[in-house]
Amino acid sequence: MIKTLGDIDRVNPLHKIGGKGAFVKNIEIALSKGEVDVAIHSLKDVTSKPVEGLEFAGFLNAEAITDAFIALAPHRKLTDLPPGSTVATGSLRRKAILKKYYPEIKTVEIRGNVDTRMEKLDRKEFHGILLSEAGLIRLGFKDRITQHFTPREFCPAPGQGVITLQTRIDDIELKQICNAISDPQQAVKSQIEIAFLEHLDFDCHSPLGAHALIKEGQVHLQVFLANQVMDRYLETDLVWELASAKKGALEAADRVKEWLKING
Repeated sequence: MIKTLGDIDRVNPLHKIGGKGAFVKNIEIALSKGEVDVAIHSLKDVTSKPVEGLEFAGFLNAEAITDAFIALAPHRKLTDLPPGSTVATGSLRRKAILKKYYPEIKTVEIRGNVDTRMEKLDRKEFHGILLSEAGLIRLGFKDRITQHFTPREFCPAPGQGVITLQTRIDDIELKQICNAISDPQQAVKSQIEIAFLEHLDFDCHSPLGAHALIKEGQVHLQVFLANQVMDRYLETDLVWELASAKKGALEAADRVKEWLKING
């Protein structure tokens, strides 16, 4: 069993231990050394270029891409919470969205697996918790969700809800197997998000959301970004032709960089 830094350190915020890539790097190293043949990642945790010699060979369609809220009774929605209530999240993106749209709510840092987080909620350490809907579905907590959000309400993190398969570039047989179970449309959307994110060279040090859709031969990329102090926000939709998918993703990243240069 491979333990990553993100598994070992469940106390410090992710942005203080190397970002979400802390869940990926040790697995990539094992893959590159031939200790494992295929790596399976939550794409949301892939925030930097892969180790040399590796590539993403498959993308599974997401059960859900959005965030979800679980509140303690009698409350159900964020708008039900009295001013000063506390909501737990380990995501800078979610903290930034809460600060912009729910400034009367306080956020508290939380780490650990979903079971641990749910136990803390049930001990009433805070009034509610924000998590990925896909993770809650996979781990059997779907019925605990008290509020579902649309991507417009909470712009998802790049790759949220998507499982990706990673292989060595020279392992043709395994690449073909991974390609065979990959969802073609999800692969296109995810590769656009990856190209956008890699060119930005961001990690979870930045409150970033990005969600790609394909409509009538065009890429529609919804972007949310806050500066470091979370007092300025970028919310925009960037559109370009699918025929220039990667080029458009790089240009979109440049536009976001320019905004951050002025507002960061």
